[in-house]
Amino acid sequence: MKRDEGSPGPRALGQTRGRHVDPGRRNAALNPPVNLDELDLQINGLAEFRVDGAEGAEFRDLSGVWTARARPDGIVHDAIIHAGGNVRPMRILMVASEATPYAKTGGLADVLGALPRALVRLGHVVDVVIPAYRGTAALPTATLQVAVGAEVFAAGVSVATEGGLRVVLLHHDGFFGRDGLYGVGGADFPDNPLRFAFLARAAIEWASHGAERYDIVHGHDWQAGLLPVLLRAGVGAGGPLGTATLVHTIHNLAYQGLCDASWLPRLGLGWEWLTPDRLEFWGRVNFLKGGIGCSDVVTTVSPRYAIEIQTPEYGCGLEGLLDRKSTRLNSSH
Repeated sequence: MKRDEGSPGPRALGQTRGRHVDPGRRNAALNPPVNLDELDLQINGLAEFRVDGAEGAEFRDLSGVWTARARPDGIVHDAIIHAGGNVRPMRILMVASEATPYAKTGGLADVLGALPRALVRLGHVVDVVIPAYRGTAALPTATLQVAVGAEVFAAGVSVATEGGLRVVLLHHDGFFGRDGLYGVGGADFPDNPLRFAFLARAAIEWASHGAERYDIVHGHDWQAGLLPVLLRAGVGAGGPLGTATLVHTIHNLAYQGLCDASWLPRLGLGWEWLTPDRLEFWGRVNFLKGGIGCSDVVTTVSPRYAIEIQTPEYGCGLEGLLDRKSTRLNSSH
């Protein structure tokens, strides 16, 4: 499937009506609670649902599990789930910055601890790629060479298996062997752009070593925002991720992964990506904006949240992009 570059909305986001985002402040209204019992019930209790993954994607308010349905031109995968019936197994790659029981700062980790296992119970094969932070007991058993911009980093890899679920832990003491996940003392680590560009590139590199193609690549929050961006830019083209439907879930819109525009070359992206219809946000680079704009389908943590973030009050400056994506935006619970 040939990918087009995500189009963010009818107006330049630098001129949006939304407020300027302060990445150091959390808005409680933008961090809704996660009802894991409801998540589990919905996934296992549904009868059938579908999502058009490339053109005019739709969600039914049944669950956050999504599938791609073949269009008449046959480009998109045929993947329909029937609970208790014949299941067409999908290969799904999820990338996030935390997941229980390995690392947790909030609801993101809870979802990444529950959703992949629920998908496996439905018959799918799921790989979850997360960092191996300080205190991770597993030791790396393999090494990847990961190119980020002009630099090449060695990543250790350890894999934990649980039925059809594989959790891939990426080891790099310089990036992840720290006291905090994202910062200390209320301040972000200054190299967070590089740390999470490394996460996205390493996930693509690891997945590209496999022989079987993935049906879906699913990133979570700003930390995985460069995942669909890099895939749109051609990283991993022709490999197991080359035809996958790209999904991105917003857990907390208040955190967007903002950094100075000077980071762009170090992230391995050309200056053509610093435009209002791509990564540019008030003259800076916005990881979450890139993840939303470059994905085929965008999901959120609740139906209400999906509606609220399309408004100036709660859109954090991205309501124009989210409004444009509204036909492909729904809840993941």
